[in-house]
Amino acid sequence: MKKIKAKKSLFSKVLLYSILIFIFIGVVFSLVSGYFVFAIYRDWLSRKDDSMATLEEYYNIIVIRGDEKKIRYFNPLNPFGNSPPTRIYDKNSILIGEYMPPAYEVVNVDDINSILENMLIVMEDQQFYKHGGVNYIRSAYLGFQSILAGRIVGGGSTLTQQLAKLLFTKSERSFKRKIFEIFVAHEIERRYEKREILAMYLNTVYLGAGNYGFEAAANYYFDKTLRECRLVEYAILVSMLPNPTYYSIVNNPENNKKKVKQILSRMYSHGFIDKNTIEEEMKVFEYAYSDLEKSVQGSQWKMTVNRTPYVNEYVRQQLLDYFDEDELALSGLKIYTTVNERHYRTSDAIIKKKIRDIQASSSDESIQGAFVAIDAKTGGIISMIGGDGYTFDNQFNRAFQAKRQIGSVMKPFIYLYAFETGLHPFTKIIDTNYTYPQGVGKEPWSPRNFNRRYMGEITIETALIKSINTVSVKLLYDVGLNYFVKNSRYFFGENAYIPNALSIGLGTVEMSPLDLASAYTVFVNYGTRFNPYIVERVVDHDGNEVNIDNLVDKAPIKIDSVSDSSYYFVNSILQKVLDSGGTASRSAREMNVTYPSFSAKTGTTSDHRDAWFVAYNTDIVVVTWIGSDKNNVMPSNALGGVDTAKAALEYLNNVIPNADKNFTWKLPEGVKVIEVCAVSGLPRNHTCDDIKPFTIGSIDISTQCPIDHLRTEDEIIEEGSTNSQREYSIDNIVELKEEEIFDPSDGKIKN
Repeated sequence: MKKIKAKKSLFSKVLLYSILIFIFIGVVFSLVSGYFVFAIYRDWLSRKDDSMATLEEYYNIIVIRGDEKKIRYFNPLNPFGNSPPTRIYDKNSILIGEYMPPAYEVVNVDDINSILENMLIVMEDQQFYKHGGVNYIRSAYLGFQSILAGRIVGGGSTLTQQLAKLLFTKSERSFKRKIFEIFVAHEIERRYEKREILAMYLNTVYLGAGNYGFEAAANYYFDKTLRECRLVEYAILVSMLPNPTYYSIVNNPENNKKKVKQILSRMYSHGFIDKNTIEEEMKVFEYAYSDLEKSVQGSQWKMTVNRTPYVNEYVRQQLLDYFDEDELALSGLKIYTTVNERHYRTSDAIIKKKIRDIQASSSDESIQGAFVAIDAKTGGIISMIGGDGYTFDNQFNRAFQAKRQIGSVMKPFIYLYAFETGLHPFTKIIDTNYTYPQGVGKEPWSPRNFNRRYMGEITIETALIKSINTVSVKLLYDVGLNYFVKNSRYFFGENAYIPNALSIGLGTVEMSPLDLASAYTVFVNYGTRFNPYIVERVVDHDGNEVNIDNLVDKAPIKIDSVSDSSYYFVNSILQKVLDSGGTASRSAREMNVTYPSFSAKTGTTSDHRDAWFVAYNTDIVVVTWIGSDKNNVMPSNALGGVDTAKAALEYLNNVIPNADKNFTWKLPEGVKVIEVCAVSGLPRNHTCDDIKPFTIGSIDISTQCPIDHLRTEDEIIEEGSTNSQREYSIDNIVELKEEEIFDPSDGKIKN
């Protein structure tokens, strides 16, 4: 008995202590919670007057002056201030872009459609006309669920609380915010009628794609006013309220469709519509809105200033990794770019005219084009044009989004490695019908020249100037296909499509114009490439610079597999593309661009599907592309040496009117200028009288001109060809003296 009593006594003590501990915890929790709530209440009291004054102004616009049918733009990130919208500037601080949605008609109290009102109440707040701002039963239930889950469980906010959140708190999910909203909601309910609250909500709520308010959303998604919408359109808008991204009718139409069905079913269960109406409205949805992405009337952002639309949209896409959509558009950022607004306007007008002229002559509206200009020494984007005009229906930026075969603009990279094998510009090579095996079971392949003709023995220089296909493939074969593919990734980037086939000698590599411009910076900098970038710096509303170091890797990429002399050879040869006999000589004359102002390369892919042109000097790299979005064959006049060349050269003439007409590339260390025989193209011997200067690197120059020019024609015929094989001493090669300068404008040596 004593043991039983002792056990009961022990149990009673444990129970008593447990109750006391529970009461203590409850008291402590209540005190802490009370203090927490009281602190939030004090915060509310300190902000109450200013908050309600702002709300009164908003109420006056929507309810009192609603007949004016215009609403000020509401910035949910700064409801109590007038922070400016985000602005984009060019490199000279010229304003080129400003994010700001336009004003829309006010949805006044008397304008609220009864169907939309019932739909909102059924889906968002069934006790709207009964509660005083907060549904405490629902809130208590969700509060308990939140404690169990260890996170905020949403779905319990009334329409009044949602309005309070939109106007006075940010969207973070926290207990503090929820409690603050309760105080605000009570005050809103105390001051305003239910339908007035509903009207303010309808004009404020966010519905995706930068649209605040049902009127703005109706204009954006359906290209009509809210009063013109039908039942299914109201359902589409209401369906996006819980999560405008997940339920987006544009980006996630299947998710939206499921939500719309749920809304219509809920309307049916509450007796507002019948089953036939559901079927009819869903048919309309399938017909008109199941693929709204292609027909939505609006761009990614509404802008009050949009001087450089292709650039502004590219900037927006770049910065979305750092800011969410609201912060980017509405937080008063200042974005400073590398773009030159004058260059943009010039290039836009030129490329637009070229494209539209070709469209008109070919009756092919799928013909489009792109233009890129970047700073050759940094990679900063100077101008970027992605088509014949940025519109709602033509937002595709071909300058960086379209990857096409690059044709003959690929060839200079092959010649680089050819020079590394010991070849030099005056090395002789045979332009002929070479044939290459293609593996077991495959027919041998013979690349053909553009004009289907062969020139026989020519120099490497001539082959590059005239863009000879057979020579390019032969050099690639000799360099080694696998070796070239491996090393070319340093130029083109890891993501470039480089097929492991000899056809890349004709340019079957696929790249965007922007990536190609970046690749060509390696020629300018003798082995250093720069990634393209456009955002120089970002400053927030308070004047603090935002850290965007990881946006683009601006560090120079050094390529060690090619010597400076090889870059010099390519650059010097490509200057002659603009000279007589070069593939762009005619375009250069018509555009009044003289050799050797720039180095350049033309490119046209097979069947005239893509036309390219690249021009560069020590300061700038310009790339133009024209082709068909549908990959159609273009007119015969749309060649890399014609329209694309004219577009680039016209641009350069406008933006660099005083380009150096005697421009020469800097001689790298180890490169010399020698005299060569104009007849043989080899280093001169002591008998050569028709000579010209030429550059050499660290290569074997022991093979001289084999012709004895002092001998008469009869003597040469009499002795046969033996004398043509005579060796001459290397000492006879004539180098330019230090005080002598080669002037490329007239091909003469001057003191």
